[in-house]
Amino acid sequence: MRSALTTHEARRSDNKIAPFVDYLRERVAAYPDLTAVRLRREIRERGYEGACTAVKRFVVAIRPEDQVRPFEVLFETRPDIMRRSTWPAPSAISTI
Repeated sequence: MRSALTTHEARRSDNKIAPFVDYLRERVAAYPDLTAVRLRREIRERGYEGACTAVKRFVVAIRPEDQVRPFEVLFETRPDIMRRSTWPAPSAISTI
């Protein structure tokens, strides 16, 4: 189980992110799907001058574990629909 960083640990790892720890916790609790890039943009508007990496590390540590997201979503398409979308119509194929 991941342990969430405390304010003290955040200061130790990156002093620039420490003033924004409470804000980041609130935002991730309210909107667990927010990306670290989006959160960094929000705290930059509030004066953050650090790197995105520090924000990513912090967000990974505080994000709820039950919010695991799949890398991609697969779906099935009927073969006749797939053929229509990937191959030209038979009349469009010219023969020599």
